[in-house]
Amino acid sequence: MRTLEKLFAEKLLKIKAIKLQPANPFTWASGWKSPFYCDNRKTLSYPSLRNFVKIEIMHDAKYLLPDNYETVKATEILAKEGFVVMPYMYPDLNVARDLQNAGAACVMPLASPIGSNNGLSTKAFIQILIDEIDLPIIVDAGIGKPSQACEAMEMGAAAVMANTAIATAGNVPAMAEAFKKAIEAGRSAYLTGMGRVLARGGSASDPLTGFLR
Repeated sequence: MRTLEKLFAEKLLKIKAIKLQPANPFTWASGWKSPFYCDNRKTLSYPSLRNFVKIEIMHDAKYLLPDNYETVKATEILAKEGFVVMPYMYPDLNVARDLQNAGAACVMPLASPIGSNNGLSTKAFIQILIDEIDLPIIVDAGIGKPSQACEAMEMGAAAVMANTAIATAGNVPAMAEAFKKAIEAGRSAYLTGMGRVLARGGSASDPLTGFLR
């Protein structure tokens, strides 16, 4: 079965709403440069895409933290109206359960504040959502390095959203490629099965007897 994030990407690519220019990045209104651009005029012209909605509700202008309470209410309203709702939220298990019950198609917890590049500051809480919520967990906001994106995928995240880390890099195309490889590596590691971790002590990886014969 195709995942939600893959299905959405396929739809955008099919109608050519996504434009990629790694060698000549687009300049956004904020001044940031990005290797990709989504033409919302095209997405609004296709009924099959108009029902995908990402919710970001924030009252805080300094840290841009999501209002989880209002997000749950908006998710319930939009889901009942037939939208595929993708809510951005602060990672909280109870809120994630409420979003699932409200009809969310996925859960998009922040790793750290939007645009901060501070990485997986909420790692432990995101892991709880991955373990307990039966929806795709898409890590959204704050990922600053390819290694952090890899780590999120190793945890079992369905996908990672990254913009600022790429848009503000010294070499945008090279950074985009680095993120691509890191995400693929992290996903492969998760599917393969990560090795055990010892809380204390060590364990010899070579035999302690018979190797001097």
